[in-house]
Amino acid sequence: MFDPGRSAQHPLMWWGVLLVGAILRVAALDVESLWLDEGFSVHVATAPDFWAQLELGSSPPWFLLVLRGWSELVGLDAAWLRMLPALASVGALGLLAVALRCSRLPGASAMLVLALYAGSPFLCWYAHELRAYSFLELGTVAMFLGWRFAVAGRARAGLALVALGAAWACWSHYFGTFAVLAFVAIAWLLPPAGARRWSLPVAALLGLATALPAYWLLLPAQMQQAWGAQSQLSFAYVASLPLRLFVAHGGQLPQWLVLANAGALFALIVLVLGQIWRGRTRAWPIVALLGAVLPIAAAAASTLIVEPRFTARYFIMVPLYLSLGVGLAVADWPARRGHAVALGMFLLLLLTNGFSWRLGINDGYREACASVREHWQAGDRIGLVTGMPAGFGSGPLRSYLPPAIVAAGFDRDHEVGPGRARNPRQPSGRLHLVMRWAPYTAAHIERLLAALPIAQRGERHNRVQHVVVEWR
Repeated sequence: MFDPGRSAQHPLMWWGVLLVGAILRVAALDVESLWLDEGFSVHVATAPDFWAQLELGSSPPWFLLVLRGWSELVGLDAAWLRMLPALASVGALGLLAVALRCSRLPGASAMLVLALYAGSPFLCWYAHELRAYSFLELGTVAMFLGWRFAVAGRARAGLALVALGAAWACWSHYFGTFAVLAFVAIAWLLPPAGARRWSLPVAALLGLATALPAYWLLLPAQMQQAWGAQSQLSFAYVASLPLRLFVAHGGQLPQWLVLANAGALFALIVLVLGQIWRGRTRAWPIVALLGAVLPIAAAAASTLIVEPRFTARYFIMVPLYLSLGVGLAVADWPARRGHAVALGMFLLLLLTNGFSWRLGINDGYREACASVREHWQAGDRIGLVTGMPAGFGSGPLRSYLPPAIVAAGFDRDHEVGPGRARNPRQPSGRLHLVMRWAPYTAAHIERLLAALPIAQRGERHNRVQHVVVEWR
């Protein structure tokens, strides 16, 4: 059973960490170019035949429906589009702060948990990505807050938040199901004092049940699409997940910075084990363990049985519980020492975020489109080589090219795979090709470059290249 209470908190530092964490999520939204997957979101959300295009995708409809309305308000500018997932992540941070304020975490643990979550480079990176991950994060934290409200005696508000959070997560991402199952285990094993054990689990399962009709309608068609394996399931990868779920794209960061984060995380985990040994953490380690391990185990089982989908970005529901577990490192420390550790970790994460903003690792669609604009002449056409279904490869270009260029549509005569035009036209005039180099397109692109009359060959920026083809 859990009891309501308050943890040791320093108000100025608390609000400062919250403010900076929110800024990290909404700042620098245009540092990275939109990449291919974000283009999928743009395409489906703006397609006239929304539901038909959704069946060719790989996600439930909620995020894309909200993005559809959002794009009507703000247009297709990449930074403004990305503001939607950024605001969802800010909302998740705010809900976590409320949950921690009414949680009886020992010592200064709440401050450390907030610092780890607010400054997480992993969460801040995916707050900038135009995909449903931040919506899944928001639903996960809403369920957690609902549980804390129920523990504090606000049963009706707690039940409503749990059901709403579960529905939000499951309507946003299929892995929301795994977040709900982890929550059900936590709420069943650690029910609020005086409440029926089954009340919160049933509320979460009802939220999940609202999404099942959509799953039933969409999944058969979506499972027919050959998107390719996205699995890195291995012992080494699983062992590195605690670090990966704090630090995004560690392989591209300076080695000394990755080692600093790994060393700090390892030291905190060692301290947590000591706190558990001394019995200073109550039942919080169970919460952290269930919330972190169960979604990963469920994803591993799904990868082995259904479809390979095992990579860090799918586990955005886990950093909440990972932060809770690691935050217990200062459970029996004096508040001043605990706050000093929280501040030190927050500053290290801020530094890591700063380096992450300089990576420049997304597909180079922005640079390719700048080259298109520079070399565009009246009467030119634009085409794609992406290996994607018709429309899915053009999403990023719609945010970086003026309407006058994209108004006539995209030439697919030289495309490869399912997006290739069935009746190619007679080549003539000037054609701008935006090509994405990938294992499934590289050989085709090399043949095109050897066979076509190339008038202008742009540089390749992060897998994306622009060339001008001119038939005389």
